[in-house]
Amino acid sequence: MGDVSESTTLRQRIRAEIKRRAWSMRQASLEAGLNEDTLGRFLRGQNKTLEPDSCRGIARAFAWPEDEVLAMAGHRSPLAPGDPVAAINDALLTGQWSSRARAAILSLVEETNQQRQQAHWREAIEQAVEEILDEPVAAGGGDWTAEDVVAFVRHELPERLLEILARNPENRPP
Repeated sequence: MGDVSESTTLRQRIRAEIKRRAWSMRQASLEAGLNEDTLGRFLRGQNKTLEPDSCRGIARAFAWPEDEVLAMAGHRSPLAPGDPVAAINDALLTGQWSSRARAAILSLVEETNQQRQQAHWREAIEQAVEEILDEPVAAGGGDWTAEDVVAFVRHELPERLLEILARNPENRPP
């Protein structure tokens, strides 16, 4: 759950937005789909935080990024700036998408993101292997024979790949 400073920041931000929009507490609660008492207790500090569904309602009402509101309430770690999944989620939240359609699209985005990471790793490993194979054979200093390749793959390749991949911070495991 969120700490007091996170909730205080969210509290202040909600108050400021209600004032900016010249909304009453009742109107803000209705727009967020909340019971007026729920929002009132939170803004008065009687409730330390809002439940995740209440945070989503606040995000919709004020057109704020859902992940940001959830993070401010302590339900989620803040996402990295420029995170494409967060940007797509925010765009979906502001449109008239059903939760089922939103979940399906986010699932596709996540799958695409995983495939992109796999492609990145595959490319990094291919580059590392090319770098290794461009080196002369350690034992004889000449070209690679089939036996050299088999021995190298069994005994040295895993350690060498990790060594080469570790040189680039982008290639470190998540």
